[in-house]
Amino acid sequence: MPDYDHASDIAQARVSLALLNSEIDDLTARIEATMLLERNARENAHLTTTSVARADAIVLRKELHGVHQLVRQLTDRFPTS
Repeated sequence: MPDYDHASDIAQARVSLALLNSEIDDLTARIEATMLLERNARENAHLTTTSVARADAIVLRKELHGVHQLVRQLTDRFPTS
């Protein structure tokens, strides 16, 4: 592969990694907010809200895990990005 192709692949990997890291930050903040909502709902005996918040947190954690997997795959392929 010519050097310019590899250089453009690395540049794209860096952009993708930045976007994925931003998504990790966003998902982490959303999980924290959902956990706070769940705790407050539980303390106020709002069982439906507690259940919904817990389910939302599970979905968000799965999404976060998937994004972490993408980061791992990207950094395995382009260790210098």
